[in-house]
Amino acid sequence: MENIIERGVTLASGSTMEVQHLPADLREQRFDIRRRPKTEMVTLEENEKEYIDWVLTQVNGNKTRAAEILGIDRVSLWRKLKRYGMET
Repeated sequence: MENIIERGVTLASGSTMEVQHLPADLREQRFDIRRRPKTEMVTLEENEKEYIDWVLTQVNGNKTRAAEILGIDRVSLWRKLKRYGMET
């Protein structure tokens, strides 16, 4: 992600980086953004569990790729899945 941002900043002619400065494959991505009402509080663990589930969905269950995206090793991901009862 850092490299993508650096590239976009380099390609930007002014002080604003815009969508056209991103790689084509990233520009075509569609994101599902879900937000909770500001009054609904959840634990850090619940947020982590939901994010792990979302990442796994995005990579079609590929745990190696999910671990890379999450910035953890595959064993750490396995432990989190086990702790959250998300083993598949």
